[in-house]
Amino acid sequence: MKKKKTYIGYIVLTSFGNLSIPSSIQNLLYRNYTEKKSFNYKLPPSEFAFNECYMQLFDIVNNQRNIDGILFLNFDQLPKDNNVRKKIYKKFLARKLEAHFILN
Repeated sequence: MKKKKTYIGYIVLTSFGNLSIPSSIQNLLYRNYTEKKSFNYKLPPSEFAFNECYMQLFDIVNNQRNIDGILFLNFDQLPKDNNVRKKIYKKFLARKLEAHFILN
């Protein structure tokens, strides 16, 4: 039997793009997505409520084990700064993590 993939959501407490979604709703959207795809869902930490803060995202890509990828609501949750975004991309590639953008 094939092992179910496991994903962790990325919860943002600040607005991203033109969206401002409460963390409970973000979690619900991620949970529904993983159920429909038959993935395991791991409860995520919430990002700190500072603009352009990505400490939790870096912690997930650097330290979270036993996951196949990270769920995002949309592309606007990624860092706007190209250099910071490239660091995230490199970590994804190095660890062979998938990124799912569920509202795009």
